[in-house]
Amino acid sequence: MNEIQKLTADGFNHDSHARIEIDLALTSLKIALRSYFSTYQTFKYSLNIFDDESNVQESTDSRHNFSYCEFCAETILHFQHFAELVCKEFLRDDHPLLATTSLQKPDVLHKLLHDQSLTEDEEVKLRSIEFSVALETLVSLIKNESIANLDKVKFVKDYYLALKELNNLRNKIWHRGLFILRYPSLDEFIGRYILPFVKQVTSHPKYESYDHIWKYNELTCGIDPIEEIIDAYSTVSIETGKIAFLKELGRAAYINPLSKSRPTKKTNTYFSFSEFIDRKHIERAKRIAASEAELDFSEIFKCPVCGIESLIAYSELDDDFPDHEKEPYVYTYKVECECCKLNIEGGIKNPSGYGYSEIPDFF
Repeated sequence: MNEIQKLTADGFNHDSHARIEIDLALTSLKIALRSYFSTYQTFKYSLNIFDDESNVQESTDSRHNFSYCEFCAETILHFQHFAELVCKEFLRDDHPLLATTSLQKPDVLHKLLHDQSLTEDEEVKLRSIEFSVALETLVSLIKNESIANLDKVKFVKDYYLALKELNNLRNKIWHRGLFILRYPSLDEFIGRYILPFVKQVTSHPKYESYDHIWKYNELTCGIDPIEEIIDAYSTVSIETGKIAFLKELGRAAYINPLSKSRPTKKTNTYFSFSEFIDRKHIERAKRIAASEAELDFSEIFKCPVCGIESLIAYSELDDDFPDHEKEPYVYTYKVECECCKLNIEGGIKNPSGYGYSEIPDFF
């Protein structure tokens, strides 16, 4: 055994295969959501280009910068990984062999059927099937009503085409170079097809108790960005700005450093320490916000995400007019929270413009 083999052999078999698969799937889900929510930030200065029908495709394509391409690729890769692990786990619930390539190795198959231990070499050779095979197998068993727990997994059939395309997009990125979905198409694909699948999976008995692994802190305003994006795509008219606003709420919710809204069964000592850390974050955020507010025309709001009075409305005096043409006026060009880093530019409507009266208008 050479040095590299020694290094890569220094590991162990996890005692609970099912639990580690769940952890990995939900970790990928979290990365995918954070990446997707971050795409607004890459277009926050030019979001209006998608509302101008006179813009040619070449012009809008050039505005998809490298940061957007990076977040788009991460979104697709990790949603695909999440879906792949979920489908394989549903197959394993029926029988572990359904998710492996052991059928091509009779000696390995014989041992598995008779609950015999595999050698190290046999473990190495035993690989799980590819996602495309897992999806086809799972959907076929669902259609034939022969899969275990049919009532709890039959929803996957409804997302067959979406998951197939998700896998195709992943392959275009992973194997054939960087293929990037345009901003509006990524929004619609994720909002209309992938997030509803995510909602179904995370409501499944196997996954429903693991929200703490993947989900953001509860927002103070009570809005759930995932639910709202799904609802938005169930309507006929879609506003790019509204989806962008919801994505930014979700991005900030993941960054929110405060732990008090996270449900936990830890000890009282843990809560005391968490509250101590929270106070430090809150005091610092309020201190910075107060300092910034001393600048001309700045105002502080309660943040709809973290609930701290540290959301700064940055304003300017517009007096760049010829004499007697217009009266100077103050306008807000962005809001930013010093605690959770919520950051919204003036190209977005006020929350009330999207039907969220529980959040004060900033602009």
